Amino acid sequence: MAKILITDDDAFSRRILELALQEEGHELLQTSNGEQALQILKRQDAPQLALIDWMMPGINGLEVCRRVRAERPEAHIHIIIVTAKSQKVDIVTALESGADDFITKPVNLSELGARVRAGLRTIELRNELSRRSATLQNINYIVAHDLRTPLIALSMTAKQALAGSYGPLPERYKQILESSINSTEHCLNIVESLRTVTRYDAGLNVNFERINLEKLVLDCCDRLRPLAEEKQLKIAFETYSIDTAVNGSEQDITRVVTNLLDNAIKYSPQEGLIKLRFLKEGSNVKLEISDQGPGLSSAAQKTLFSSFSAENESKKGGGLGLGLFLCKQVIEGHRGSISYSRNQEGGCTFTVTIPAYEQAN
Repeated sequence: MAKILITDDDAFSRRILELALQEEGHELLQTSNGEQALQILKRQDAPQLALIDWMMPGINGLEVCRRVRAERPEAHIHIIIVTAKSQKVDIVTALESGADDFITKPVNLSELGARVRAGLRTIELRNELSRRSATLQNINYIVAHDLRTPLIALSMTAKQALAGSYGPLPERYKQILESSINSTEHCLNIVESLRTVTRYDAGLNVNFERINLEKLVLDCCDRLRPLAEEKQLKIAFETYSIDTAVNGSEQDITRVVTNLLDNAIKYSPQEGLIKLRFLKEGSNVKLEISDQGPGLSSAAQKTLFSSFSAENESKKGGGLGLGLFLCKQVIEGHRGSISYSRNQEGGCTFTVTIPAYEQAN
């Protein structure tokens, strides 16, 4: 059974609800005004479900809803508004204020019982999802953390062997070591992606600082230039002498830009063109990365930023599709957005929008 709060300034109405719910064996709390209800619902041991009258002096039921949702967004409290109002517009107003359900006076006790049971089922489903999400986050973190150290050690050892620290090696062994180092670095990149996704998905604190986005992008281009030159690609910049400073994590935004540039290089045709453009739009800095690749199908676009999307695996050479999901998590963690569009050349344009530095503090 559940802990339920009943809030109504009318004692008779509270008594009716109390008698109906006592038969179900619930633990009941009662208040006569919105202020008392708000104080109870803000506690860590708040009731799972609340029946709150709309029209009350002082803080009314809708204000209670709004403030609970604003001040305790993580709490799974199912709020049912109880009122004599019954117009469609009233129901919409209640739901948009944060209520989960709506029941009209005079209350039908059978309907009340059914709505309370439905609310409790919803709460249990939310709690189960939260438990599973927490479990997955813990597994994700543990796997990434436990794999990272041995992979780093393996990479260092292989590099030392390749450098001759353990004596001369046959040429064939050197080729095998180089291949092993590349594979290990790829695994480390996946582990770091998992660690980054976990941090943002769990809402963990990330240290932000002032970043020159244009300089960061130029540095990423320099690191990836050998890949572009291998395909004889041209990378063109378009700027308007704007301030590209943003507030964020340099390491994480670098991962986003590197991922997007790597994809642009990978899917560009030989001797193609990649365009990068910086824009200032209101209080935001925008970065556009465009290529002349084949673009994406409508089906692919629907799951583009989903975790572990495997769309077009054969063309991509396999993979879990974690990269774009990571980009979305990181950019949204910076209070920004990332989007895809098809450009005039038929290729992909990814647009990253991040609040400008002066607006982020």
